[in-house]
This record gives sequence, C-alpha cells and structure tokens, in this order.
Amino acid sequence: MLFMKFDRPISDADWQATAEPVRQYIVSLEDELRAIKTQNDKLEKNNEKLEKQKRQNSTNSSKPPSSDPPYNKPKREKPKGERKPGGQKGHPGHGQMLLTPNNTQNVMPKCCGCGLHSSDWDNLRPFHTHQHIELPEIEMDITHFVLHQGQCPRCGKIVKAQVPEAFSTGYGPRFCAFIAELSGIKAMSRRNVQQLVHSVFDIKIATGTIQKVIDRASEAIASTYERIGQVARSSQCNFIDETSWFEKHNLQWLWVMVNTMVAFFRIDPKRSKQAFLELIADWKGILISDGYGLYCKWVHGRQTCLAHLIRKAKALIESRKLNERRGGKLTLQRNIDVMRVGQHDPFFPV
Repeated sequence: MLFMKFDRPISDADWQATAEPVRQYIVSLEDELRAIKTQNDKLEKNNEKLEKQKRQNSTNSSKPPSSDPPYNKPKREKPKGERKPGGQKGHPGHGQMLLTPNNTQNVMPKCCGCGLHSSDWDNLRPFHTHQHIELPEIEMDITHFVLHQGQCPRCGKIVKAQVPEAFSTGYGPRFCAFIAELSGIKAMSRRNVQQLVHSVFDIKIATGTIQKVIDRASEAIASTYERIGQVARSSQCNFIDETSWFEKHNLQWLWVMVNTMVAFFRIDPKRSKQAFLELIADWKGILISDGYGLYCKWVHGRQTCLAHLIRKAKALIESRKLNERRGGKLTLQRNIDVMRVGQHDPFFPV
C-alpha cells in the first residue's frame, strides 16, 4: 500500500512557526490515522470476501447443490403465469402405453336396469382397455448337478464326473447380472443386496459370495469398459471433471471424461496430475472444464465450462459494486447466448 500523505490546511511557514510539541502531536495523530485507515481497508476487504462467501450457493459458484442449506434453498426460476399445477385444460394426456398382454378378458356390461341381460344384446363392442400389471410369483430355476464316480473295470482307476464349465460358479448369468446391477449401478451395500435377494427370491447368499459375483461381473465387462475409454480418448473434444468418492469410508476421487458419444469413469486414490494423465492417456483434444489449476495448464485448447461462467456471472450480479453488477449482467447474457448456439448449431463443437 502507498504511503498515505495528509494535506495540512496550513502553510509551511505556519507549520514551522508551530511549537515543536504540537507538531509532534499532530504527526503522531497522522500516523495513528494512517494505521486506522490501513486497518479499515483490510477489514473492508475481509468483510467483502465474507459477504461473497455468504452469498455463494450452487447457482452462483462451483459449490454442489448438496451444500446448499435446507432453509435457504435457491428458488427455481419459473416464468410467471396463471397456469395451475398439473395437466392443463385441453392438453392431450399421456396415458400408460398398452403392453403385449399374457391374458385378455372380455368384460360385459351388467343389466342396464330394464331386465334385459347383456347376453341378449347384438350391438356389444369394445370401447376401452384397462391394463393391469402384476409381478409374477418368482420361482428360481434351481438345477442340481449330481456328480457320479465309478471304477474303470480295465485299469481300476476311480473316475469322478466334473461340473460342466458353464455352471461351475453356481449362479447363472441373469442372477449374477442382477446382483451386479444392484451393487454397481444402484450402489447398494453387500449387506442390503443380501437382504433383498433373500426377501425377493428366498435365496440365502453370503456377502463374500456376492463379492465374488461382482468381481466376475467386473471381469466380464472389462473389455467393454476399455472400449469406452478408447472412444472417449478418440474424441476431438471432452468434458473432464473430478469429484470426491468414498469407498468403505476412504476418500477416493471419481474422474470422468464425457463427450457426445460416451461417459468414461475412473476411480483414483488421488486428485493429482498423475490421476488426470491416467484418465486421458495419450488424448490431446479440446478440454472443457472448471477452473481447477491442473486443467488451466492444458496447452491443447481449453474452454471453461459455460455453466461455471454463468454461475460466476450471477455472483457478480449480486455484488455491492455497480461496475461488477453491470459486468455480471453482460457476461451472463453472453454466456447464455453461446450456450444456445451450442444447443442448436450442429456445427458447434460440443
């Protein structure tokens, strides 16, 4: 900070004519005022910083929606109107699609009240189909392979039958895929999977066995996973991001590489340059990301994610400074315009 100089409302001659003790006292007051001014400037900066932090939420910063306090959730911006919630008058309905039936039952009307039974009518015709969907009783397909052994009458050797290789694991592919779906995509714990399998299928299965099923499923889809990675790394442009990911209460990092074709995920113990390089391998395309320092050093072309720029613009609009508010409004509109181009122009690289 530059040294603060005070303009005294007296001439140099008057200053020199002033008694030395008075001059020393005035100088000490100036020094004290200078220190107060310096401290006040510092406090104002800190206060502005704290106010900005207080105003931050998922709509004007990079903070996730889960960090928004429940009592101060940002309201969704909806166009004002007089329309009531729900289906509007005259709007075509979206009824349930009729599926291929296993059974069909014709339901005839009861007597209309005059005494003539509907079986005597000759003008009956269908007017509506009511669909009823039910989960069938699930009965597991269980096969016992009874292995036999015998002694060769020629050489006397005891020969034992072997379990057919396709059935060696004890659980079929559909059942294994179901367990993998619950554990992987649905993120259910091994214990919850165990309880659900017992509740729905009346099958008791150990958590260790569930883990073995998951491991085999992972091996089965490994080649597909690698192929997804190849497609991601062959794209001219990719969105890349990372977020915290907990496994057994241990902090990991979930990295993602996304384009219009695929989404490639990778879990790494660290949020580091090495983890980033493991994700992208030899890819050198256009990177779209947030402002993480690692991404900002990318030399092959980079675009800051428009969603982040829009949130920063919203934060500027909420600033106490007029110039920042004006700049925020202009920046917000420009970014929204660019985003619309990306959504409607087929030649815009996304």
